[in-house]
Amino acid sequence: MEWFLKHNNGKLPSLFQIETGLIKEAMVQLTEAMMNVADLKAIVEAKNNISNTWKELFNKAQVPDRDIPLTYEILKDPTHPVVVVLNWTYTSEGFTYRVLNKSCKLKDVSKVPTLGPFSFALAIIINKTQQHRKDITLSEFSKCLLFRGTGLTESEIEEFRVLAKTMSKMRMFGYTSTSRNQAQAEKFAFQNSHSGIKRVVFHIQWEDAWAHYFMKGAFDHEEEVLLFDGTEFRVLSVVDEEYEEYELQGLEGDSSKYNGL
Repeated sequence: MEWFLKHNNGKLPSLFQIETGLIKEAMVQLTEAMMNVADLKAIVEAKNNISNTWKELFNKAQVPDRDIPLTYEILKDPTHPVVVVLNWTYTSEGFTYRVLNKSCKLKDVSKVPTLGPFSFALAIIINKTQQHRKDITLSEFSKCLLFRGTGLTESEIEEFRVLAKTMSKMRMFGYTSTSRNQAQAEKFAFQNSHSGIKRVVFHIQWEDAWAHYFMKGAFDHEEEVLLFDGTEFRVLSVVDEEYEEYELQGLEGDSSKYNGL
């Protein structure tokens, strides 16, 4: 939202803005990854390859004028090539989902110039586009059980225990990846004995026709359902088994004020 209001005068992003921002951020990530590489020719070649790859991908969006702001009609159309490309960009195993989510969770405004255009377009897709799909049965997603695997420290786990006792509300900041398949979610649960992180799995009772999107992209088998940044939940229970399990209830209609970057 900050990019939309403060950096783009309340206008929707153009495809050129989204592509340019992602390429700039890709260069930042490449520079960090190649800090110890002394071969300047290799660095230049890597930058050219990355830039060309992004441009080739966004050519598939099939927008006649890349400088004109995209429209809500385009972003709400799940079959439009722009939506397909943006979804694929997020679901592919690149830097996009990692850096975007970290920035949203930490409210790191330094990424607004590069990721702001992409984030705002993605926010519209997640919050508004699912209802226009014909390739899925919408009722199966507006009320369903979702799973999310991750890792938490003991102090973070205790916070959920308290929330479960008081039935208090909580929010997950950043675009939250979940799965309809518990086995797939469990693959993303992790632990680190050195830092005291335990494997955790969220069980989310989702009841909302909006604020989510069933992602079909690079890894269809993950059955990923992406939840809107700032989506609100109520903690119903905490179950200790092989790893911590959390039962959450998605709260309808209380996430529209959050639009990522």
